[in-house]
Parts: sequence; C-alpha cells; structure tokens
Amino acid sequence: MDWTAEIAIKSTAVLSLASLASLSLRRAPAAARHFVWASALAALLALPLASVWAPRFVQVPIPGHSAPVFEAPAPSAAQYGGAPVRPRVPWEVFVWAAGAIALLLRATASLARVWKVSRDSGEATCPGRWEAIAADLSRAIGLRRPVALRVACAEIMPMTWGAVFPEIVLPAAALSWPEARLRVVLLQELIHVKRGDFLTQWLARLACACYWFHPLAWFAARQLRVERERACDDGVLCHGEEGPGYAQLLVDVAKSLRLSAEPAAVAMAQISNLEDRVMNILNKQANRRGLSWRAAGMAGFAAIALVLALAGVHAGAQSATGGIVGMVRDESGGAVPKAAVTVRSGAGKEMAWTNDTGEFLFPNLPEGNYSLTVAKPGFALYEGKPVGIRANSVERMDVTLSLGRVSETLEVVGKAPAGAPVAPAGPRRIRVGGDVQATKLLARTNPVYPERAQREGVQGVVLIDAVILVDGTLGGVRTANAVANPDLAAAALDAVKQWRYQPTLLNGVPVEVITTITVNFRLAP
Repeated sequence: MDWTAEIAIKSTAVLSLASLASLSLRRAPAAARHFVWASALAALLALPLASVWAPRFVQVPIPGHSAPVFEAPAPSAAQYGGAPVRPRVPWEVFVWAAGAIALLLRATASLARVWKVSRDSGEATCPGRWEAIAADLSRAIGLRRPVALRVACAEIMPMTWGAVFPEIVLPAAALSWPEARLRVVLLQELIHVKRGDFLTQWLARLACACYWFHPLAWFAARQLRVERERACDDGVLCHGEEGPGYAQLLVDVAKSLRLSAEPAAVAMAQISNLEDRVMNILNKQANRRGLSWRAAGMAGFAAIALVLALAGVHAGAQSATGGIVGMVRDESGGAVPKAAVTVRSGAGKEMAWTNDTGEFLFPNLPEGNYSLTVAKPGFALYEGKPVGIRANSVERMDVTLSLGRVSETLEVVGKAPAGAPVAPAGPRRIRVGGDVQATKLLARTNPVYPERAQREGVQGVVLIDAVILVDGTLGGVRTANAVANPDLAAAALDAVKQWRYQPTLLNGVPVEVITTITVNFRLAP
C-alpha cells in the first residue's frame, strides 16, 4: 500500500495548498476561489496517472512503510517451484473499491433520475416568448451555446444539467410566473451553463468517489459548491438585478419549491446554504468581478505545474531490504530447472527453487552478507562467496553448475596369514559430490588381492581418479593417494581400467565426468 500512501500524501498537499490559496483570495471574486477548488479537484484525479507516467526525480522516505525491492509484479510461487498461489490483494483495496463503487452507483442513479425528469418534461409553453427571453439573456452574458428549455410536471427546484446539450428544467409553476421573475431565474440558470458548473459539479463527485476516505476531498467539494453559488449570484447582480429583490426571490423559491433537486444537476437554491448566499448578496463590499481568461490561464498553468512536480516526487518507503535474482545453467549453457537454491546469512537461511527457465528470486532480504548454495542431483554442489546486499538494491548472481563426481567403493577381502601382524589401514578419504543418476556401471572387474601383500599382512585403501569418457570407457586412470602400497595400487589399477560405464547424458548429449573409485583391501582372519 506504499503507492496508496504516496497518493494520499500528495492529495493532502494539493488540497492544503488550495485551502491556503482560497484563504489568500478571500477578498477576490468568488469566481477566482471557485476556479482554485475546481483546479484542486481536477488535480486529485490527475495525480494517480501522473505519478505512474511522470519521471521521478526526488525520493522522500515514508516512515513506517517497507518498500518492495522490485517495481515489477513479483513472480508467482508456481513459477518458482512452489505451490500455486493466488496473488494476494490487500484488504484495503477491497474497502476502497467498495466505497468508490457505492458512490459512483449513487451518482449514476441520481443522473438517471434527472434524465427521467427531463424526459417526462415537455417543451416550454409559449416557446416564442421564452426562447426570445433566453436568447436575449444569452446575448447579454455572452453565451453562444443553444440551451433547451423544459417544464417539469412537478414542482421541482429550477435546475440545469447536461454537458454537451445543456437543458434548463423549470417547475410547473413557472407557467404562471411574471416575466420579471422568469427573467431572473433564466438568467441565473444561463450563467450556470456559461460557467460550466454542471461539469465542475461532476468533477467534484468523481473526486469524492475516488478519495472518499479523505476528509479534505469532501471539504473541497463543499467549498466548490459554496463558491459556485456565490459566483453565479455575483453574475446575476452584475447584470443589473438588485440585491434585496434577488435575495427575496431566492428565499421565495426555496420556500415554495420544497422538493430538492437531484445532486446530479445544478439547482437554483438549497436551504442548506441559503443564509450564506443571502448574506453575500446583501454585502455591498463584495468583489463581484468575473474571472478573466488571463487569470484563469495562469492559475491553470500553476495547477498543471504543481501536479507534474508532485508526480515527480516519489514517496519511497523507508526500507532496509534488498534482493537476489539470478539464473542457473549447466556447462553447456542450458537452464537447470528445479534446482534447490539456498541463501544464508548468519544463522538464518531461505530456500527457493529455480523455475522452468532456471531462474530464481529472493525478494525483500534484510541488509547483510549472504552466501549462495545451489544443489541439483547430477551436479557438483555450488557454494558461492558471500555477497553484500544493501537496501533498495538487487544483486544478480548467475550460477553455472559443474557435473558432479561419480564415486564407487569396492572392498577386496584377502586371508591373513596365521600369526602375521596386520598393518593398520590407511586413512580413508571420500570425495563429496553430486550423484549423477544417469551414469551407471555396466561391467566391473574385481581386483585380486596380491599374494605378497597377503603374506606380509598388508591392507589399505587405494583411491583412484578417472574420467568416464563419452563412450563409457575410463581415461586418465591414476591413484589419488601416494601413500598407497604399490602392490595394492597396481592390482586396483589393473582391474579398474577394464570397467565400462553407461555415459552421462547432459541435455541428451554424452559428456565426460570425473569419478573417484575407492578400493578397500582388507584381510580377514
């Protein structure tokens, strides 16, 4: 969840900066503060994508979190020789998804209800008079988009909805309104259309759905709604309406039309913020100028720069872990699957298996020195030198396995002479190596105990090194222990040179392997 923590920290920074900017603009027009909050909510939606795609040039540690060594998805246990497992999704993801989906479904249902109200509404009665008023007001405020006028069958709050094809839906009582009231209501709704308040409202709803766990996101959405209504009221007053009369109209509409508008649309008035709006309307010191294109462009550029700057800051978790990755091959360059790979550090160790392509992986290893051991039947045991692992680093350790030695032990028993002393047996040395299962002894000639050695009571061990050639014969046969009795060594060599093996196959091709043969000459009473 480090990425989630990173986004939460960045979103907090954006919303905190928006709060400071809004506070510093308390004497500026409401349209400026509305633009600040709209830009902040848009930045929240852009942050996750920007954080993924933007280059990272700063890394800041997050206390209490551990960073993954690999940014790529971790290989599955089945791929590396373990039991098949399903990728574990943190429970926090399910909680977040449940909240986001619930809010999005609620918003979709609200939009569907608004669409139904609009569908059930008819075209405005007296279209000539209403369209003329709407056209006159549109020219006055500089609105060039066509807006459909509809009259609902119920006494709903006047509202505006629609992004591509905006519509103004009026209550049934609007048919009996005097022209002065109708002009004010239409002016207010047309200003909403010109400002694009329907889009900014849905921007806030999407941001709250994605950041439902963040209190500042809900605070930003509320402030956006407050400044939107203030900015719209400022627009109405700037076009010639008197403050007391307009405030009284809002109160009358809010009292007479009790049915709340759906939150998917932009309603004319709501009881919850009516007092604040009336106080703002009656405030003669309020700055009611609109937001210029130049100021909006500069603020938008600043918001984009902030998003890109935050996206480039990688909130990396504090971590003291590293990793080891590598591949195991044989001497022919072929991959060695199902090899046991062990890393050791002090008294601790971890074990993994190479996958079908010979790869192995040890993620999230604590800092320290590790030694690598690789074992596979048929190959000599590989023991690597200790390697230091540092935090947030990955060491690659590729291994080439050599074929293991084949060992054979043969005991030759002779009869000791009566009363003759028996010489002590020499030290017996056994070479540790892999057991090549593909190699098989096909024909063996047993050594003959030399007569002179029996008469003299000589016994001992003869170690013989040889190479099993690709045709199964032995080459390079020699004794490995110089202390062996010459008669015993000669008897052992004469017999071993006649042995025949089934050759070792490496990847289907016969290869040479080294073998150690132990011949133990022992006298029995």
